[in-house]
Amino acid sequence: DGTWDAEATFIAEVRPSAWFRLMMNVGFLYHHERNRSPRPTYDVPEAVRWGVAGTFNLGKQWLFSLEALGYHFFRADITPVWTQNQHLIELIPGVRWEIIARLVLEAGVGISLTPQLREIWAFRPLVGLTYEFGR
Repeated sequence: DGTWDAEATFIAEVRPSAWFRLMMNVGFLYHHERNRSPRPTYDVPEAVRWGVAGTFNLGKQWLFSLEALGYHFFRADITPVWTQNQHLIELIPGVRWEIIARLVLEAGVGISLTPQLREIWAFRPLVGLTYEFGR
């Protein structure tokens, strides 16, 4: 949308065994004003983001995860349409498959847990392909 946004995130990870890990993160999201010409510009409020996830490795190629993710905006009107959406929480079950060394296919589904988020969407598919450099 032509704006400059930024995010700062702190991530912590605990790995009690070779096959299980727990991750926690907290972050701050800065959103700049959206230029919606010819309509008026809109200032998306800043937010605090948090997440808690558990992952389970099944062999060397498969990883299953479950993540709870929340956004808490500094104002309730996060868009001109959705004006009562200050607190959004979703649950994301996911799977990761290392197709070949360093090439990873990731898939999951976001499930909205708050009524305010269900105004925007109930489910959202998440798919990604990642090449991991180094190791």
